[in-house]
Amino acid sequence: MTSVKDYKLYSDKLKPVVSDTVQQILKRGVTVVLDFPANTERQRLWLRNISDEVHSEHTCYFVDRSDEVCIKQLLKRGNPKTDTVEMFHAVTRYFTEPSNSENINTVRV
Repeated sequence: MTSVKDYKLYSDKLKPVVSDTVQQILKRGVTVVLDFPANTERQRLWLRNISDEVHSEHTCYFVDRSDEVCIKQLLKRGNPKTDTVEMFHAVTRYFTEPSNSENINTVRV
C-alpha cells in the first residue's frame, strides 16, 4: 500500500471476512481484540456493528496522544515503506474524536 486509496481498497475487501470471523468467535463467548483504525465515525460504526449484531459487548480504546508522540511510535514500529509521516498526515486528516452520540463504550487512555 502506498496511498490512502490503496488502504481503502484493501480494507473494503477485508472487512466482510473480519466481521464474519469475529462474530463467529464472539458467539462462542470468546473475547476478541481488534487493532483496526477507528479514525472516523463510519469506521467506529462498522466496528460497533460487529459486536451489536451478535449481542456482544464492545469497548473502544481511544489513545489520546499528540501527533508528535504518534509519529514517533509509528516510525519506531512501522513499515518504513508505508508508515511514513506523510501517510500519517494523509490518514489523520480524516480523524474525528468519538462522541457520546455514537453510543460507543469508549475508554480514553
